[in-house]
Amino acid sequence: FFFFLSSRSFLLFLLSASLCLLQLSQGAPCRFAACGGAYNGRMIVVFGQTASSLATEYVFVNITTGSTVQVPLPAGVTPRSSAACATSGNYLFLYGGISATQALLTDIWRYDMANDTWVYQPMSTTTAPLPRSNALLVAFSPNKLMLLAGLVNTPSGQAGAEPCWAADLQTYVCFLSFFLSFFIN
Repeated sequence: FFFFLSSRSFLLFLLSASLCLLQLSQGAPCRFAACGGAYNGRMIVVFGQTASSLATEYVFVNITTGSTVQVPLPAGVTPRSSAACATSGNYLFLYGGISATQALLTDIWRYDMANDTWVYQPMSTTTAPLPRSNALLVAFSPNKLMLLAGLVNTPSGQAGAEPCWAADLQTYVCFLSFFLSFFIN
């Protein structure tokens, strides 16, 4: 597990560094604490922040040419940094993060990379995990997500979050889980 996280962190570092170089070459500011995925020869980078503010657009990067296109976030999608994201097919799922007011978020969004549409994924408020940032999100299918770790607010400051939450987007149920078998079936 440690190797996986270390490799993922290294790949995200390379992705961030590559995007930063592409953006600088085209006059756009660098972004950090962003997330993204790839689909159909394009990389998408969502959320994050520049040196001065949260990003209010998402960026498509043509993997072959390096050209970029910036698209404003739609109404209702809160700009944020340190969100978790995962891909499944043509979907990019996004969870939580830190808002402009430094509040931790708990919403789940599904971005359809093929049709350029955003959909809010409601969850039961009685079973949802605590708002968090810097978590790892894994998509096992377009309907099943696993949220691992991250940072949550506590009375004494930020602390590590519960180890593992499972979300079924068909039933809108999220629950604390220690078993991966639910998602593999």
